Amino acid sequence: MVMDNVLLHNGFVGTYSFSEEDGVSYGKIEGIKGLVSFEGKTMQDLEQDFKDAVNSYIEYCKRDEIQSMKSYSGDIK
Repeated sequence: MVMDNVLLHNGFVGTYSFSEEDGVSYGKIEGIKGLVSFEGKTMQDLEQDFKDAVNSYIEYCKRDEIQSMKSYSGDIK
């Protein structure tokens, strides 16, 4: 399966787009309650901000005793 504009980390899926006007890629974590976004000027920055966003979401859920919801179950490659 080929998927474009998708990032994966710890069972979470992030989708992203590129804004030509701003010269930045931006996205959000899919399949969770709420909105958690990330962005980056380079692909490396985008991937790191996505991983940081996922980790922050997990920590937030632990701290506030909220059950975190993963974006998917199973293998996406």
